[in-house]
Amino acid sequence: MRTKLFTLLLTLALPSGLALAQEGDPGPVFVDEGSGDQDPDYIEEDGTGYVEEDPAYQDQGEYVEEPVYQDPNDPNDANQAPPERERPGRQLSLALDVPIFLTNASDIRTGVGAHLRFGYEFGIVVPQIKIGISTNFLSGDAERLRGATNLNAVWASVGVRLQILNRSRFVPVIDAGLRLQFWNYPDAFVATEYLFEPGIAVGGGLAIEITESFGLEVGAELVVAFPVSDAFVGYENDGTQFFLMPHLGGTFYF
Repeated sequence: MRTKLFTLLLTLALPSGLALAQEGDPGPVFVDEGSGDQDPDYIEEDGTGYVEEDPAYQDQGEYVEEPVYQDPNDPNDANQAPPERERPGRQLSLALDVPIFLTNASDIRTGVGAHLRFGYEFGIVVPQIKIGISTNFLSGDAERLRGATNLNAVWASVGVRLQILNRSRFVPVIDAGLRLQFWNYPDAFVATEYLFEPGIAVGGGLAIEITESFGLEVGAELVVAFPVSDAFVGYENDGTQFFLMPHLGGTFYF
């Protein structure tokens, strides 16, 4: 009786133990390196077979650090270039002139004058207007001819300036414009009124921007006055007049 009972318990326990053994650790996986004809991913039911390493976990070489994104507008970035300053836009200049006649130079001597200039910047282009006065001294023969000791002028011009902007304080400039010239011989017996003559003016110079609101300027203009009046009648050359106007002045930027 006891023998039959022991045999029955052994019969019931043996299948359960085998099932638990199969669900446990299958044991180590063996890789057969002896044959290349086998499927590298093949694994036997008992846990043995051939396993190929996942390429995703293979050594990919030296580690390379990925670049870090930098905001170009970040004010705290020490490597960021300083922003270019915004220019004020308006320009107001006052300059002293030295008119030098190239025609009739023996009769009309070097003089002195001044002009006011106003311009507004559009990048490198500056539309501008100028208003000025000047006086040139006459030689003895010209004094007797005109009955005056000097030749006065009031003029205005409308034109444009090209300024070659750069990162330095030195800005080359080129001017061109149409000029309205009015001549007068004071206390003269030949002409007492202002005589109009149109002209053109081209020139260049250098603006030195000392601060953001003030700078110096040196330059010169070549002026061509066309004869439409009797302003130069009696001179050796009574036609088209050519004269230079070097200038030195200051400019306010606002």
